[in-house]
Amino acid sequence: MVLELGARLDLKKVLEVAPHGLFAVDRNRNVVLWNRAAERITGLSADTVLGRQCPFLELSPQCQESCALLNGGAGREEVEIFTDEGKKILKKSFEVLKDDDGNVTGCVECFMDITGVKAAEEEAERARDFYADALREAKAMQEFYADVLNNLQTFVVVVDENGKIELINDAILNVEGLHKDEILGKDFVEVHWWQHSEDAKETARRILEDALSGKVTFTEVYAMTRRGRLIPLLAYGVPLRRSDGSIRGAVLVGQDITEKKELERKLQETIQKLKAAQEELSTPVVQVWDGVLALPIIGVVDSDRAMKIMETLLNKIVETQSEFVILDVTGVASIDTEVANHLMKTVQAASLLGAECIITGIKPEVAQTMIQLGLEIDKFVTRRDLQDGLKYVLRRRGVQVAEG
Repeated sequence: MVLELGARLDLKKVLEVAPHGLFAVDRNRNVVLWNRAAERITGLSADTVLGRQCPFLELSPQCQESCALLNGGAGREEVEIFTDEGKKILKKSFEVLKDDDGNVTGCVECFMDITGVKAAEEEAERARDFYADALREAKAMQEFYADVLNNLQTFVVVVDENGKIELINDAILNVEGLHKDEILGKDFVEVHWWQHSEDAKETARRILEDALSGKVTFTEVYAMTRRGRLIPLLAYGVPLRRSDGSIRGAVLVGQDITEKKELERKLQETIQKLKAAQEELSTPVVQVWDGVLALPIIGVVDSDRAMKIMETLLNKIVETQSEFVILDVTGVASIDTEVANHLMKTVQAASLLGAECIITGIKPEVAQTMIQLGLEIDKFVTRRDLQDGLKYVLRRRGVQVAEG
């Protein structure tokens, strides 16, 4: 028999307390040894298996197909068994026993339950796959946001809670022609962008401090590149918060508004030109003959316009050295005290410059208003309309004018 060995009782005790399952079969595959660990792992007691066919022939499909005793030699393998507790995975090592003549006398196998280890390995593999997938997704999202950030036409700077630059986008590098390492880690306020003026530096400091305190600030500021070019920016800063709401830094954004500024400049020039044209049209002093000016006044005359009329007319009198001025008020619908006083002062100022003023086209309602205002109309030379005014001037210059 297999176990005809010395110190048999002591050896059996050792085998019984071994932590791994241990069993032996004779050459007919009948069990001759089945220790306590084998009972615990398989759920089969020694009484039910000793002297009978190896239970693994029923417990494991792999043992049914390939029995270690038939294969001969020694080896290791993993097999699945199906017990009352469910499927288990065993790691087995086996060796065929032979007598002195080389004849097979049986087989000894040692096995351990690695079901838990396998489950842990599978869980670890799933965890590795999960985290690998999560890492790939995180990297993909990081690349996506980096692409978005770097394709923005705005300038983006991220700073930590101390105002040190942690990140900038490619828009800044493209304008500056610098490498990121030349800017990262520097104090945002002390970067060369703001050093061209104290106002720019103070504005940058205010935007940063507001953002780090939780405020959002919009303002315009000029930034200077390393090459010395000034860029007008619409700048703003927003706080960068952690998941718990605390502020870990700030995102500072600058939008290049060079085109906007240029459009504003052109618009302002256009407005000024239109204003000048409007003023010119509102006081159209016309030189009808040498030494004779005519000023047709149309529409509402307020104090500002009356002042402009007087200023323009007096300048034209001096410029042309005119002797006569015809003020035609046919197109004036109404007149108040202040405007009437301005007109009277205009006539008086023209007289001081050596020019005689003739007022034409006074409407009845305007005439009534002037009387009610107490103006001394008899001090003015008035005519019914512009034509009569021109005739008056011609006669004053000695030219005979036919009536009719």
